[in-house]
Amino acid sequence: MLLALSGGQTNPSRALPRFISGAIPAYPPVAWTAHVTGTVLLEITVAHGSVVTVHLIGSPSLSLAAPSVKNVRTWKFDPRASGIIHVSYTYRIKGAVTEVPASPRVDLDLPARVVVTVRPFRPTVSY
Repeated sequence: MLLALSGGQTNPSRALPRFISGAIPAYPPVAWTAHVTGTVLLEITVAHGSVVTVHLIGSPSLSLAAPSVKNVRTWKFDPRASGIIHVSYTYRIKGAVTEVPASPRVDLDLPARVVVTVRPFRPTVSY
């Protein structure tokens, strides 16, 4: 599924390129099941509206870092955009425990911040 925005960025006081589209981020299933949370920090280089390089600055776990890098590579900006952007992906687990995984809540302040929040669930084991 793709996320598409029209118009300007969510915080016009920043000098950031206009985000056009990208895949909707999700909570990585392995990290969700293992209750891994935290913030992934990335530095992306944009040229002619496309993400050309992604550098991992910091992450609490590879199970959060790899999906974040994969997601940011889907991002498209105004074709005139070029430069370096620092992006944070924050993954949180909070709320009441559910029996089955529920849809995550995704808060976006693009292109600078992504927050994905899920409720904890009780994994079932079948033998």
